Amino acid sequence: MTSLDDQLYQLFSQLVVNAKAQTDTSELSFDAQALKRGEGPIEVAANSPDKSYQLGPRSSIIGLGHPLIYKSRLIGSLSPELFCSEAEQDKFFSELSSFLTLQAGFPIFAYFGQSGTNLSTESGRHPQFFDPQSIESLKNNSTITVYNIFPFAITLSNQKAEHYGYLTYDHLIQAKSIFKLLKLGDFYGKTGHIQRMSESLAKSLKGVKEVTKVEGLLIRLEQDKNYSFLEKGQSTIYLPLFFKPSFLEELKKLITE
Repeated sequence: MTSLDDQLYQLFSQLVVNAKAQTDTSELSFDAQALKRGEGPIEVAANSPDKSYQLGPRSSIIGLGHPLIYKSRLIGSLSPELFCSEAEQDKFFSELSSFLTLQAGFPIFAYFGQSGTNLSTESGRHPQFFDPQSIESLKNNSTITVYNIFPFAITLSNQKAEHYGYLTYDHLIQAKSIFKLLKLGDFYGKTGHIQRMSESLAKSLKGVKEVTKVEGLLIRLEQDKNYSFLEKGQSTIYLPLFFKPSFLEELKKLITE
């Protein structure tokens, strides 16, 4: 038997899909806000054929327009309190720390906020979750900040420290949903979904000369070229966990134009 939370997720996901399919506009209306519709790394502006691509280091790991984002806003808006309790926040970060410890193979402690001495933009997109540079930093007692997995920045360390600041309920709900997805989604490990996607991406992009390497959900490009869908000087594509297969053909055209 599925839990009430799972049933709510399935129901809400279907509502979002139906809303997208039955409207002529490019947005969903919720809580007096117009929410732009997205398909993975592509965002379609409301009432406009123009597209924007979120493929740089600040891109969300779940991509644009994912139902989890709308769900968290919906449930968060129904909460009588703006901020979650200290106990709820501590429980989330304790469970997250245990998960990251399992991925790294040594103790990792996660905290709310951007206070790390190093920045990690790639963690979560590698088959083993962490990129090699972050593992090395953590082993050497440095702290790192990761800001593109949850709706807020987190700082990671191999030593326990005090928490500072409190999460709003909608951010906590969204973070818990993403965390559940990462934990139960078979994404990590030598045979996990990210490794399988990496192999598939490498095969699909084999003939594109600008592509130098595929690592997990990261596509390394030649550095002596400016790409229209990335900020100047950037040469790595950050893909989300979810996108339409047809996007790869569009991506090839973007890379080679």
